Amino acid sequence: MQQIDTGLPAFFQLRDCSCQRRSVAMKQNLRWGYWATTMGMGVGVGWAIQCQTPSSHVQVKMGEDCASCHQSDFQSASQPLHIGVISTNCGECHSNERWAPARGSNHSWLLDGAHADAACNTCHLGEPAIYEGTPTACLDCHRDERDKVVEPSHADFSDACGTCHGNSAWQPAVFEHEWPLEGAHVTTTCASCHTGTPPVYDGTPEQCIGCHQDDRNTVTQPSHDGFAEDCSSCHTATAWQPANFPEHEWPLEGAHASTTCASCHTGTPPVYDGTPTACISCHQQDRAAVTEPPHDGFSDDCQSCHGTASWDSASFEHTTFALTGAHQTAECASCHTGSPAVFAGTARECVGCHQQDFDTSPFPGHSAFATTCQDCHTTGAWRPASGGNHPQARFSITGDHNYACGECHNAALGPNGAGNADCVGCHEGEHTLARMDGEHNGIGNYPRGANRAPKFCLQCHADGSE
Repeated sequence: MQQIDTGLPAFFQLRDCSCQRRSVAMKQNLRWGYWATTMGMGVGVGWAIQCQTPSSHVQVKMGEDCASCHQSDFQSASQPLHIGVISTNCGECHSNERWAPARGSNHSWLLDGAHADAACNTCHLGEPAIYEGTPTACLDCHRDERDKVVEPSHADFSDACGTCHGNSAWQPAVFEHEWPLEGAHVTTTCASCHTGTPPVYDGTPEQCIGCHQDDRNTVTQPSHDGFAEDCSSCHTATAWQPANFPEHEWPLEGAHASTTCASCHTGTPPVYDGTPTACISCHQQDRAAVTEPPHDGFSDDCQSCHGTASWDSASFEHTTFALTGAHQTAECASCHTGSPAVFAGTARECVGCHQQDFDTSPFPGHSAFATTCQDCHTTGAWRPASGGNHPQARFSITGDHNYACGECHNAALGPNGAGNADCVGCHEGEHTLARMDGEHNGIGNYPRGANRAPKFCLQCHADGSE
């Protein structure tokens, strides 16, 4: 036992208490009871020495070891078993703070993570348990776990468990895959790529086609027969579908975005290289089937009228003649006649389409009229006519005489114009002929008699005013 320096003469030196033999400065843990009595000519010195320890160890007598008090604890310990296996030098594992938990200070490798809570007899087996020479390799304890693993099977794996497993838990394992497992690959079973019994890991193909050959072969829209095997040029790790192919030769917009590839890329297998890019190459049948208007004489430049949104609802610039009013809803064939319909050189003047309307106008007859229809007619409708080029300066029809042509012009009196104007036929009531005759007494040039022309009023009232 170690001698303790008490600071007294040598014959007063004390032996260390067994429970405190690991103390660095034992004299700091000694409480001295010092008493003195005067006896004759000198001083007698007596002493009592006590080990002063923390917590429950208030007083331990000199020469006593831990086992003298903890024998029952030592003998009853089963996790791990102490009898015949572990030294009675309790201080190697236990502290004087408490008996349990023991710190296991002399373990041959660090107990951390899940190992810190694992029962000793999990690794130290036998009756009694064996501690000396216990294997330290992971596989010595974890072989059963290794053999039971099916995803992935460990049959062909290295025995170095620590390359994937940590001390915190057997699962989950973490390892470095040869290429990043991203997207759908994160949740894909290992056996999907690593096949065989046992599964093969070394030399497994890294190219997409190595696992996705069946997917590629079964694709029909579009068929992949003529495609390169670089799947990543169109597919991503997120999912096999939908695919995004990189650069189409021209933008797939509108209805083209949802059109099946086989609509343009025909053949068995489909042909992709050299597929025509002109609209007419795919839309020739659509073009031939159009009847309103027929496209026989049209240019093959479809996009001049059609957009990518749909083949129908074409829009175009009618540059040679503005389509306004009723012309907007008129059928093309109304103006563009013939079989096939003629578009180039179609007359732009109104009479080119409205000659029959012009010729058959019952009243007023148009035979003496100019063929500049727009003088009287608008694109809103052929009838009613607005009067167009009426001689406003001579006779205004925007004031009191705002009537339809036939109310003033009488076809029975002659051709259109001033010659068939029938003032007398219009003016009744306060303007009756008899009353007007009375009001014009004394006016020398006022015509009288039955043979007066109906328009005689214009001789004085040329502009229709009083």
